Amino acid sequence: MFKQRLAMSLQQNTIGLNPLTPAQSEERFLAVLLQISNAVNSTQSLDELYRSIHQSLHEVLDVTNFLIALYDENEDKVYFPYFVDERDKDPGEIENVSKSSALTAEVIKTGRPIFFTKAEGLERVRKQGQEIIGSPSELWLGVPLKIKQKVIGAIIVQSYTDPKCYNQRDAAILLAVSDQVALAIERKRAQEELQKSEERYRHLVENIKDVIFSTDAHGFFSYISPAVVNVLGYSKEEILFLQHADYSADRAPVSLSAPKDSENSEAVHTDYLQDLIHKDDRVLFLKTIQKALKDQSAYATEYRVSQKNGKWKWVCEKGSFLKDASGHVRVEGLMQDIHERKHAEEINRTLYYIANAVNTTTNLNELYKSIHSFLSNIIDADNFYIALYDKEKDSIRFPYLVDEMDTALPEVFNVMESASMSAEVIRAKAPKLIKKKDLLELIARKNREPVGTMPEVWLGVPLKMKDEIIGVMTVQNYRDPERFNLSDADVLLGVSDQIALAIHAKRVESAQKESEEINQVLFSISNAVNITFDLDELYRSIHKSLTRIIDVTNFYIAIYNKENDAFHFPYYQDEVDSGDSNYREISIDPQSKFLSLTAHVIKTGQPLFMPKAELIEWAARENKKLVGTPAEVWLGMPLKIKNEVIGVIATQSYHDKNRFTEKDLEILSSVSDQIAIAVDRKRTEEARKKSEEITQVLFSISNAVNTTFDLDELYHSIHKSLARIIDVTNFFIAIYNKENDAFYFCYHKDAVDSDAPIHQEISIGPQSQSLSLTGYVIKSGKPLLMPKADLMELAAKENKKLLGVAAEVWLGVPLKIKNEVIGVMTTQSYTDPYRFNQRDVEIFSSVSEQVALAIERKRTEEARKESEEVTQVLFSISTAVNTTFDLDELYRSIHHSLGRIIDVTNFFIALYDKRTDAVNFTYYVDEKDKNIASIVIKQVSDPHNPSITAEVIKTGKPLLSTKAERIDRLEKMGKKVIGSLSEIWLGVPLKMKNEVIGVMATQSHTDPNRFDSRDVEIFSSVSDQVALAIERKRADEALKKSVDQYRQAKEAAD
Repeated sequence: MFKQRLAMSLQQNTIGLNPLTPAQSEERFLAVLLQISNAVNSTQSLDELYRSIHQSLHEVLDVTNFLIALYDENEDKVYFPYFVDERDKDPGEIENVSKSSALTAEVIKTGRPIFFTKAEGLERVRKQGQEIIGSPSELWLGVPLKIKQKVIGAIIVQSYTDPKCYNQRDAAILLAVSDQVALAIERKRAQEELQKSEERYRHLVENIKDVIFSTDAHGFFSYISPAVVNVLGYSKEEILFLQHADYSADRAPVSLSAPKDSENSEAVHTDYLQDLIHKDDRVLFLKTIQKALKDQSAYATEYRVSQKNGKWKWVCEKGSFLKDASGHVRVEGLMQDIHERKHAEEINRTLYYIANAVNTTTNLNELYKSIHSFLSNIIDADNFYIALYDKEKDSIRFPYLVDEMDTALPEVFNVMESASMSAEVIRAKAPKLIKKKDLLELIARKNREPVGTMPEVWLGVPLKMKDEIIGVMTVQNYRDPERFNLSDADVLLGVSDQIALAIHAKRVESAQKESEEINQVLFSISNAVNITFDLDELYRSIHKSLTRIIDVTNFYIAIYNKENDAFHFPYYQDEVDSGDSNYREISIDPQSKFLSLTAHVIKTGQPLFMPKAELIEWAARENKKLVGTPAEVWLGMPLKIKNEVIGVIATQSYHDKNRFTEKDLEILSSVSDQIAIAVDRKRTEEARKKSEEITQVLFSISNAVNTTFDLDELYHSIHKSLARIIDVTNFFIAIYNKENDAFYFCYHKDAVDSDAPIHQEISIGPQSQSLSLTGYVIKSGKPLLMPKADLMELAAKENKKLLGVAAEVWLGVPLKIKNEVIGVMTTQSYTDPYRFNQRDVEIFSSVSEQVALAIERKRTEEARKESEEVTQVLFSISTAVNTTFDLDELYRSIHHSLGRIIDVTNFFIALYDKRTDAVNFTYYVDEKDKNIASIVIKQVSDPHNPSITAEVIKTGKPLLSTKAERIDRLEKMGKKVIGSLSEIWLGVPLKMKNEVIGVMATQSHTDPNRFDSRDVEIFSSVSDQVALAIERKRADEALKKSVDQYRQAKEAAD
């Protein structure tokens, strides 16, 4: 059809100033048709297309006056979307086209081109009796626009000046292009309709509250509606970089258990949307979509997703897995914001759980934890605390605190004047949402220090019971000032009444249980007085009982000695400090450089609650050092009897500064009187028992003077008796020699230091190089309790060596007669630094006077016996001069007599010849050396003579010498040993008229302690009589010899 029309128009192409060849005409028509066809894609709208068609037709036709008419079949109406006319400006619309006589309507109804001259047109109007529409033109030409033989409109050209402007050729041209024009218009109309439909759909999609999304075959979001910003807070661009989910069943998703902080949430730091889903919901989400993928079905699931601001939001995702023509699967779906509904459900559940928690929790702390856990489901409670208000004290304490910055908050007093944010809520009796700026202004206005670390935003609501404020519940955030809003305040306020009710109910229940527990503890402590064996067992029982009502992991009891104004620790259980002070009294000195909390409680008689920070501040303020390791929190309570402080009980925590509260102080206070009564009763009972035991021991010691044979047996008896009242495993008695300012051990039983010299004097004068605790007791005349650490410190301070092996704890008391120290009685422990305490000092001291008296009586008795023995020995030696045959027999008699008063198992008598300056051993009895009698010591007066026998002769003094001393002497002189070196050697000079005539000596090869100063005295006391006897016997023998010589000479002469 198109070619026929085109051929017709070309054949009729005979008019024009520049006639075209058929080929040129065809080329021009084709160009016009191509322009019209291309205009569909190159134009932006129908109006632009109409202008393009008008301009293209201008190439082949006069279109000065040009109209495009479109027919609306449904309304039977024609309208003119495009017209260009020299005369008429608005062609209007043609109604009822099917009945209209308008030329345009005629073209549309007939579906054929129509030519009308002006005359024909006017005649037509006249015949039909209608009015003329518009300005009548000289020539009017219209052709129909058809799509598949259906008329959709018409294109019209006309001329107001030239009745010959158009001819059949022009009609043919216009008709030839009409189909292309109709097609172009219809395509453009369809395109615009599609665009409008898409715009309407997009407007609908992009303005709907739900998030609509679709993915590509790889799971990446290909489209997501703008609502994602409102629902998740992320932009479309951020989400479009993500994949919906990893549909493989074995993938371990990124752990995202808590919302991200808004500061750090500028971009999504994950590859999958699923990684923004709450960890508790993620598994169900994955299972749901994996099943839908497998079944190629629709799915629906609900979950919490992390918004960009870090908060969780509940959404419901619905979608379907669709397969395209190529077999690839993609997802189309939507996310609905169901947060309000879920939040309401969570709030209802939370209210139910909180109400139920009163019955399911065992104590207030557990209830607080449950409340915190439940609230975390409806609000960000990462930083959360509960503050309780005491109206009577006008104070706030914080029994529950979970916070990333503060581990504890101090009790707040004077609430009405405080700059505390919790105090603000209590004063206002209403919720408070406060930003950091407002907080700073509040603190500046109150001119107070802030309580705790300053948050970026703080939200607190009052906890009320019958319109009475009982506390405050608070959440806060240190990084995001927008984390909480008024909606969150409403949420917290909505559950606050139920929480207040739960706390109140639990406090009542806890108070009742606590009262029952305290009553049981009071009974237990009271009963313990009767069922425990001693004070130590009572202290352990008290400690065990207290564990039922308070944490006493680190616990001690201190007992106060008012007379000495000092205290000691009879019971001490601690994780950190060993309590090494429990064996000695600690003086309460106001001028002390140390700060003692125990001393403070004793002096004030008041309970003390002391956090570490306050303790350190107090010590710094007082410029004092702390005693022991400072605990995070310390709690001390005085023990009183008739309003008099007898001691202190204390508990402390080294790890948790929130472990104790003022409430714990009240609990301790409620049992302190019963503990004081129990301790006092037990002390009285023990004192009575101990008094009875001591009385028995005193009697035993007093009686031992009469029942024991000698001092050694008395010492043994004293030791045995003392074992009934004190540990004397390692025990000694030292006797003081005031004349020599020295002491010696008369009795020594020791598990470690068994080699202590017995009866060997140890000087305690100013020149002594050794540190002796025994010497300290002798000089001070007072008991001494000395731990090893203090002993070592004292030795270092005085730059002296220790005498003997240092014990872990040493206890010594002076032995006095008429206020004069005669010795020291000592016990010590090498294993247990806490074996002795102040009570043992008192016990030891209480028997010391009786021990001293017993020893003095026995010494007097022994001295008397010894004097009698010595007198008898002196008489025996004196008479031996007359009863013995010769010197050898006299020596044997002397030896025998001396055996009654001293050990002379190894004994010799050596006589000095001053003329020859030599010594001969005239009598010698020894277990080891048999031939000493043949030895002669020459050059006795020589200062370098190594012989100790010569030394006695030269000095004219007794000598008691140990093996070590003699070896040292010989080594210094570079001399050899003569004979066997005994363990100890005792020699005394034999004098006649102050002239040394010889030496009498005894020694022991086995016992280094066999002789002592007492033996020196005994030996010396008989030496003059021995010398006299020997000298008399020598004189007798010389006289006999002279008489014999005279008789022999006379007989020879006769």
